[in-house]
Amino acid sequence: MKVQISNIPTELVESPKWVAWRFEQKETGKKPTKVPMSVPSRGRRGSTTNPDEWGPLYKAMQRMESDKLDGVGYVFDGDGVVGVDLDNCFDEHGDLEQWAKELGSDFNSYTEITPSGKGLHIIVRAELPGYRGRRVGSVEVYATGRYFTFTGNHLDGTPSTVNDPGDAFMTWFKATFEKQEKIQPVLPSPGYEGADFELIAKAQRAGNGSKFNALWHGDLSGHGDDWSRADSGLCSHLAFWTGSNASRMDALFRESALMRTKWDEARNDSTYGADTIADAIRKCDRHYDPNMRDDEIASCLDRLNGKGEAEPKPKPKEKPKENVRTVVTNVIQDKDKDDQDRTRYLPPKDIAKMLIDGCLGWPKSVGGTLFALSHKHDPSRIAKQEDIIHLKSQDAFYAWCHTLVALSFTQKKTVSDGTRSVNPVNRSEFFQTVQSTAKKYDGIELLPHEPMRDSSYYIPTNLPASDGSALSELLMNLNADSEPDRRLMLAALLTPGWGGPAGARPAFVFTSAHGRGTGKTTTAELFARIWGGCMTVQEGEQSEIVRSRLLDESSMATRIVLIDNLKGRLSNANLEAMISARVIDGKRMYIGQASRPNYLTWYITANSPDLSRDLAERSILIRVGDQQHSIDFRAWAEKFIKEKRAHVLADLLDMLKKGAQSNIDSKHADRWRTWQTQVLACIPHANELAVYAKDSREEMDSDIAMAGDIERVVEDLIRSKGHMPGMDCLKIDPKAIHQAMVDDGMRQKNDRQRSTTAWIKHYLDVPPLKGRLSYRQARVDGRNTRVFVWHGDKNKLDISIDNLPTLGEMENDSCLDY
Repeated sequence: MKVQISNIPTELVESPKWVAWRFEQKETGKKPTKVPMSVPSRGRRGSTTNPDEWGPLYKAMQRMESDKLDGVGYVFDGDGVVGVDLDNCFDEHGDLEQWAKELGSDFNSYTEITPSGKGLHIIVRAELPGYRGRRVGSVEVYATGRYFTFTGNHLDGTPSTVNDPGDAFMTWFKATFEKQEKIQPVLPSPGYEGADFELIAKAQRAGNGSKFNALWHGDLSGHGDDWSRADSGLCSHLAFWTGSNASRMDALFRESALMRTKWDEARNDSTYGADTIADAIRKCDRHYDPNMRDDEIASCLDRLNGKGEAEPKPKPKEKPKENVRTVVTNVIQDKDKDDQDRTRYLPPKDIAKMLIDGCLGWPKSVGGTLFALSHKHDPSRIAKQEDIIHLKSQDAFYAWCHTLVALSFTQKKTVSDGTRSVNPVNRSEFFQTVQSTAKKYDGIELLPHEPMRDSSYYIPTNLPASDGSALSELLMNLNADSEPDRRLMLAALLTPGWGGPAGARPAFVFTSAHGRGTGKTTTAELFARIWGGCMTVQEGEQSEIVRSRLLDESSMATRIVLIDNLKGRLSNANLEAMISARVIDGKRMYIGQASRPNYLTWYITANSPDLSRDLAERSILIRVGDQQHSIDFRAWAEKFIKEKRAHVLADLLDMLKKGAQSNIDSKHADRWRTWQTQVLACIPHANELAVYAKDSREEMDSDIAMAGDIERVVEDLIRSKGHMPGMDCLKIDPKAIHQAMVDDGMRQKNDRQRSTTAWIKHYLDVPPLKGRLSYRQARVDGRNTRVFVWHGDKNKLDISIDNLPTLGEMENDSCLDY
């Protein structure tokens, strides 16, 4: 479907509340359903209550085109933008019905024709607190939890902006809908603001926590074994605890045992889950408050679930109840089929589920190692490495268990289950079972990514709202050699926060033509500290050791690797491969073979970067300027990190979330195309930056300079023998080139000829040697040997190599394959 973006109001275009959609035929003979589709995730159904499934309009358009969907739509989320849908408002001649004309005139706001061509969508500004929306006759009005399809097919004669119709709209709305549905104002409250796992624990321990706990673990008995009623009941609880935060309700519900595929089942322009959440929010007239007593909480929730009195009766304040810990055991007492008491040993998976439920979903697993969140973690601050507890050994696992649950394992041996004799699960078997059944992640993240990765566990962290001021202050104080270098510094800052594919990030090389003291290392370390620090690699450190260090649990949350103060030539094939590899694998202490996805960003500092060609192509050069800071930059950086780190992180993630601000011409795309379009394009004038970065690579590529020196020596050799390098094609004895390089000082006397030949071969595909010198099999004096071939005159290349003249005498000992 062609969407005319230019007609859509700018305030909607700039909003990140867009989804894509497709037609689905649910029942034969009935109208197809328009199903919302996720913008960030390909092929996944979207949600009108979860902002993580939305995105800016241009990304929704990209998803529509790449997945061949039917259109795009705008989500209403209660922010004052309201959609009015008028069905069948054109007559048989295609003229607008009078009643629709009058409404359009009264509302005086942006109006477009729907995809069917038979209806209108009018977008207005209006405050409808607590109202979700519904249909009366041919008219629908929605304020939250739903979306409208958009075509940009603007109705002539109506405004091109979203306006507030004022009294005209509210008078019509009350007359049409007030009798149908009472708008219930909800008392403003954020609900429980702690981490999700803390919210669940609090709900389970509240005055009526047993009811929440039963629903959370999928028990339908309290709701007549009716799954839909149970869904509604749990959502009522979640609305109370989250302050009617629809997106948080959706995320929490998906973690419960009630979650099933029906949750995402399409319902007109919504889903079953979105409708259930919206209904719970509509009914919720009171939210959790820290000052509430347990009996008040219980009464509120009972009333929301259709039980209890309208208002809770005041009761004397009770003493706080003790926290009764869940009992986890390998043996239970129950009845057999003859109603006789018996002892029954539980299978390992049942005990593991008992533990994980009792510990609110913990432990989890990363890279084969169990881990849990420390009780000291405070989501109001930025997470730290010590917030993660790694349960590497059986002893560490059981020590952690005993702090949260009452763990009781019988040591008795064989009992009969009526048909056979069985033994109880021992501690080692149970530990292995938990390792295999715990929810698995491929990484632990102390900070968010944009976009977030489903395969990573993110420690709950609350960042402040972004206003861009902290990031602007940081960029202003950086010692960049030019404005493009300052913007490339911003790219280096953004990259660790990008949640893009593994192995898709360039390395960043910080250099300066102005010697020491310009702040290369301080700048790189400042960037790393913003993202939680870095792992420093020493020049010449073996790649196996680097891999092992990166796979250690203490580095699993590290996002940046720093090679500092590079002095020599960095040419390490394993290191080069590590930068762009999708997975880093190797040996982990006490674990054996292990791996992690490569979401790392590499920083390198050097006065004169001397990189192999492969590494130069994997890198972005950033030049630090010559001016000395008017402040003590290191002291300023220390203070800045302490005071404004969280604000910079919020600004960077917000910048990534807003997406591309400029385009990059395809002719300037390189091996990092995905990174260019999703990170570099977030920065103004990204196309110029792509050109600047590409042109700067030759400065780091020492292979080009070395190939030029080899070309010079060979040309001088050719001239010394009376030939013309620009016109003649010749076979050259490798021994002659070896001696010429010794005479020039490029090689030492004790360098063997064989090693010289192998060394030259490394540069044959590097400009300017590429196409001028090659190493070939040829016949010389009636025998086969290996020679260098100089391609001076391209017109003579059709002559057989065997028939080309030979430069110098080919001695017998030069016939080897060097």
